[in-house]
Amino acid sequence: MCARRSGERLTVNVKEKSYLQLLEMYKYHIIALQNAPGGAFGPNERSALAQLIWRMARNAARAHNTDIASNLFNLATELSGKNTRVGSPPALLLYNILSPIRAEQIIDTAKMVVYRAKLL
Repeated sequence: MCARRSGERLTVNVKEKSYLQLLEMYKYHIIALQNAPGGAFGPNERSALAQLIWRMARNAARAHNTDIASNLFNLATELSGKNTRVGSPPALLLYNILSPIRAEQIIDTAKMVVYRAKLL
């Protein structure tokens, strides 16, 4: 995994194998947290972890790792429902209309068009 600053944002580049390892790590931690004594894994914790997983799913989708991204989106949604969804208002709208993978493809294409238009 490598991180670089891109303007105002921090961009994370993760290799496909690392995405798969992250998916397995998230599943392992969810099971461990669900089995923890004392109810340490309440709704707020579930929502926070689900949003983290959703963000990583968006990164995987942008990196064209659609199978892993789909599994991550599903895991996040199973964990906390639609409250999981994280993104800009246009992204959130697209998630309600399309699958998260298709929404990310459209967002990625739109960003590319805007970037190229700025170069002209």
